[in-house]
Amino acid sequence: MSPYRVETRPETPTAGVTATVAMTELATITDRIPELVGWLDELGTHPAGLADATGELLRWAAAAGLAFDRHDTDAGDAWAGRFEFYLTDPAEQPDMVEWDTELAFKLAG
Repeated sequence: MSPYRVETRPETPTAGVTATVAMTELATITDRIPELVGWLDELGTHPAGLADATGELLRWAAAAGLAFDRHDTDAGDAWAGRFEFYLTDPAEQPDMVEWDTELAFKLAG
């Protein structure tokens, strides 16, 4: 059974700060969203394995003929909706290898 699925989700109120930065430049916006990005910056990374998991998801979607709601820009990818949900409380489990993280990327169309 595949760990991936396509699902329709209800609208969910969210709050965020809009900024255009490369993953390597996240530290430049830590003053705007200190609780999340500052915390990740202190750790020096995203949760262990996240880049690999993201790559696997992108490859699975391509093989399934799915297209994400994104486009190329001079600065890189621009996504309409790309989310990482950290389901593990780092205060309870400080080892990032043990964290459960859900990826949710908006499909085109």
